[in-house]
Amino acid sequence: MNKNDFIRTGIAFIITSALIAFINLASNFEVDNRLDGMSFALTMIFGLLGSIMSIYGIFSKKICR
Repeated sequence: MNKNDFIRTGIAFIITSALIAFINLASNFEVDNRLDGMSFALTMIFGLLGSIMSIYGIFSKKICR
């Protein structure tokens, strides 16, 4: 993967986590607490993975193919 691919993928993960968080807030029906916890976990996983990939893509000098 190129350096730009890491940055693009990281930004896509961050946008996905923001969408999951927005959907969770928009549909706050409190039907199931497990679903709320799962949504929070997915938001955190996608957000952290996106941040790590973006930071790695920004600060890495050269990534071999």
